[in-house]
This record gives sequence, structure tokens and C-alpha cells, in this order.
Amino acid sequence: MKHSQITIITFLLLFIVASFLLNYTGIIEIDSTDLLGYGLIFYGIATVYTSFGGNNKFLIFLGSVIFLSGIVVSLPAHFDFIRPLNIFIPSSILIAGISLFIVYFDDINNKTVLFASLILVIAGVIFIFAARHVQFAVFGESILKIIEVYWPVLLVISGITIILKR
Repeated sequence: MKHSQITIITFLLLFIVASFLLNYTGIIEIDSTDLLGYGLIFYGIATVYTSFGGNNKFLIFLGSVIFLSGIVVSLPAHFDFIRPLNIFIPSSILIAGISLFIVYFDDINNKTVLFASLILVIAGVIFIFAARHVQFAVFGESILKIIEVYWPVLLVISGITIILKR
């Protein structure tokens, strides 16, 4: 295991312990599902950031999948879903497509990865609308709400990963 992965896991464990202590003392109130989601988000971003440029496409893909899975895990805590299992298939397709897109940014000469990414993202969006789980306006509003909820987390995690990179 690389030194950066050990450092990331150490920070992740510290984050989880601190969150449990703050939750136990009543300073913050965080659901265990939310904590799992934030842990996955942190680990995924840190993994992608430290792997980027190292020509390790699998680790970049895996980190992206973990990050996006963390968002999906914590979505039900912030948004109401009539049937949460209905988001499993479309989110899996979108996660694969977006993760391949992140891999493409590591090697922009690999057009096959870009093509596969675009196919999966388009398929995921079409699946969402074809299954009539969501209307376009609601979909757009949901994306904005997700950005509104998660931008502070992304900012903190980006700062931590910049420190790790030094």
C-alpha cells in the first residue's frame, strides 16, 4: 500500500472518530448513513487526487466510484425519495460513466475511455427520464441542491488533499 493511501486512511479514521465523539457529545448531529457517505466522499476524493498523474487508471476509477457512491449513500438523508431503490440502476450507470470521464482527464489521448464515458452518462440520463422517475425540472433542481449541500464538504476535503500532496 502506498504511503499516500495509508495517510488517507489515517485521516479517514480520525474523521470518523472525531465525528462519533462530536455526535456523542451532542455538538453535531450526524446519522451513521451520512457519516458513511462523508467517509466514502473523503476517501474517494483523496484517492483520486493523490493518484492523478500517476498513470494508475484503476485507482483513479475506483476513487471516483467510491466518491460518487458516497454521494449516493448520503442522498436519502438530504432528499426525499419515494422508492430509494429506483435510483440504484441509473446512479450505477452514471457513476461508471462519470468515473470513466475522470480517468479520461488523466489520459486525454485515450478517446476510447471518453467515448465509453459519454455513452454511459447519456444512457444513465436517458434511463432516468425513460423510467419516468424524474421530470427534467425536478432533475435540474436536485442537481443544484446536491451542489448546495456538498460544496463545503468538497472544499474541506480539497484542502486536506492539497496538504497530503505536499
